[in-house]
Amino acid sequence: MLIITLPIWSIVMRIKIVLGLFAILCFVLLTYNNTPIPDSRIHLNEDQLSDVIIDNKETSVTVNKDLLEPKTKTKTTTPEILKTTNIYDDDPVIETQLIIENNKRCYQQLSTHKNMIKYNQLAELKLTQNQKVFLDEYKKYCEQLNELHPEFKLTDIRSIRKQQNSSLANSQWGQIMTGEIDVTTLSDYEISQILKKNDLNILTLAPKYLEKYYQKIIHWELEDVLQNHQYDYINYIQFLTHQLYLCESGSDCSPKSSIMASLCYQNSLNCGLDYPMFINSTLTQGQQLDIKLALEYLKGQYQ
Repeated sequence: MLIITLPIWSIVMRIKIVLGLFAILCFVLLTYNNTPIPDSRIHLNEDQLSDVIIDNKETSVTVNKDLLEPKTKTKTTTPEILKTTNIYDDDPVIETQLIIENNKRCYQQLSTHKNMIKYNQLAELKLTQNQKVFLDEYKKYCEQLNELHPEFKLTDIRSIRKQQNSSLANSQWGQIMTGEIDVTTLSDYEISQILKKNDLNILTLAPKYLEKYYQKIIHWELEDVLQNHQYDYINYIQFLTHQLYLCESGSDCSPKSSIMASLCYQNSLNCGLDYPMFINSTLTQGQQLDIKLALEYLKGQYQ
């Protein structure tokens, strides 16, 4: 009997032990489930909470910038950087030469080069009071122009000339100016057709770049028109008449223009006049009549 009873008792004890352990495990689990689980979000202090909000805002702004950046650059930044607005001509060679030509007295007045400063100081000693007053005002005008158009570089003519020399001509006239087209290879007819375009930008520079044509054709024909064979006088009338034609075609010939500033340097009576007033008030009647005849002749050459 002992042999049979002993194993049963052992089994019963083992069952009791297992049940006891199970009861203990259930108690522990029940106790654990009733204990709150710590949450780091609940225990953040005010400073930590502020950092989280800021970080979230920064992330949001950064994403929006990335989305909007292409549109913003396309509408504002890119055009301002890439867009170039020419004042006088679409050909960069012509543009820079006209900047120099139309503002040459401002380059003189605002020059920072030692030699030019010295020249201006010496020239001022020979000026009349009327000239000094005018040129003081003219210098202020040049300073305002320099602020309005810093691309003119009115204090540094060397820089604008360097810019011109590095420019590539994109027109026939620009190529004539750079020498890409040798003007000596053009026939008189071809040159006359260039002049008959009646382009103000071309005509402003034509006497300089077509000098031989003006001497061979324009000058000698003017001698016949005016019935005068005094070489220097015809050159003088030709210069004055050509400038008058430019004025009538839209060139700046106001009292503050480069041409009138130059004429003021030559004679104090010219200071403060525009170009037509200069023609009508300072030249003799004979000169004025010759200019009228020469003007009709030039109209036939340019139109």
